[in-house]
Amino acid sequence: PSRFGRLLWSLPLKDRNQGILAGGLENGELILWDAESVLANNTQENPEAAIVFRSSSHTGTVAGMDFNNQQKHVLATGASQGEIFIWDLETPTKPYSPGPRSTKLEDITSLAWNNQVTHILASASTTGSTVIWDLKNRREVMHLHYGGGAQLAGYPGMATTRRGVTAVAWNPDNATQLVTASEDDSNPVVMMWDLRNAQAPERILSGHTKGVLSLSWCKKDADLLFSSGKDNRTICWNPSRGEMVGELAPSDNWVFDVQFNQHNPNLFSTSSFDGKVNVHSLQSTNEGEDVSRAAVNASQDDPFSAAIYSASAAASFSLKQPPKWYRRPVGASFGFGNQLVHFAPPSAATLASAANTGATVPHAVAVSSVVTDKSLLQRSQELEHALESNSINEFCEHRIRAADSELEAKNWQVLKLLFENDARDRLVRFLGFSKEELKDVVGAKLARQGGQVTKAEAVLPSVTSPVAASLNQSVEDMTLQDDD
Repeated sequence: PSRFGRLLWSLPLKDRNQGILAGGLENGELILWDAESVLANNTQENPEAAIVFRSSSHTGTVAGMDFNNQQKHVLATGASQGEIFIWDLETPTKPYSPGPRSTKLEDITSLAWNNQVTHILASASTTGSTVIWDLKNRREVMHLHYGGGAQLAGYPGMATTRRGVTAVAWNPDNATQLVTASEDDSNPVVMMWDLRNAQAPERILSGHTKGVLSLSWCKKDADLLFSSGKDNRTICWNPSRGEMVGELAPSDNWVFDVQFNQHNPNLFSTSSFDGKVNVHSLQSTNEGEDVSRAAVNASQDDPFSAAIYSASAAASFSLKQPPKWYRRPVGASFGFGNQLVHFAPPSAATLASAANTGATVPHAVAVSSVVTDKSLLQRSQELEHALESNSINEFCEHRIRAADSELEAKNWQVLKLLFENDARDRLVRFLGFSKEELKDVVGAKLARQGGQVTKAEAVLPSVTSPVAASLNQSVEDMTLQDDD
């Protein structure tokens, strides 16, 4: 049997709950399997039972293949001599070409559908060119290439000869950005392109020591991009900053494929030419334990020490930045004085503007006031202003005039008195007390007990204060008791 050139697993389809397994073979065949039948082990006795479609339309190795992200039943395949076919899995017997065969393509190495614009397809080739297709108009709209042009654009490390592009991937958030991988061992780079200015790469990611073979851009976080290559390395990049944020322990052979899990982006797989398919997690929860345990168990004289440390390094893979799905998207907290602190992701307009200019979007924290009773807020602001401007008397007068009841007016009158210089005397008089009246009443009663009539006694009948009258009555009662 022929070997696989590419193998893909589609998302669930309306009549295929587990999706479709699509295999492109070296003999040019395209075979589609029902994934549910394969998982149910229905192919052990009859391997052909799970096959739902088979075609030999291609004339060479099917090395490029991709399912459309939005139209899940649409599949693109690419093979030798620039052959590209578009398949509708609902009617797979009628494939069609995206346009006239491009003269810039030879053997197709990779295909990728745009994540936002469903009819845009990118194709990579061994010629070193990447061609962009518009399926709506059935034509080639642009081609990207590196070489001498990149050197003139300020990348002196780029060779003037062209080497094949082994992989292409679109930015999941920006419809005009994509990355390509170079298989050239002398320039093993990942190039980021912007179709609005496609004369040269927008950014070049350098880290591999030999040719790059595979790319996978996380659809849940555009700041995570994996690349793998002939140097046995698998590197995680932040493409927006152009820096490495993580790396797996080197494999024993070339890592020819790396892929994010479509359902759980925390998981990703690597495939290498030593016959291994490994599944990894972006974050290890026991890295410290693994490393320390390896250090204890390993001995300087132990010939297997290197293997032990290698295993611990693989378990301790960790990113320098948290994945997007681990970050809290929004948050808020109340503070004193009706203050609300909150944060949220940037608006779509801000992100679009930053994407156009290439600027970094800052993370903003906003502080605002939350008002539930506007009248209460207004009164508190007026009081604060009166205290700051030393006009508390005018404020109290205003509140007295605006009082809704006599009791409220009297309360403000008392508060106003408390801010006077002679606040104590004024408050005593407001409550109905009078020092002079009390002095005269007491003096008159004392004089009367002594049989003397004083001036104070003469004015006693004119006392009108309720407090003085009460004292007057008390003194008279005391006098009568003494006479008895």
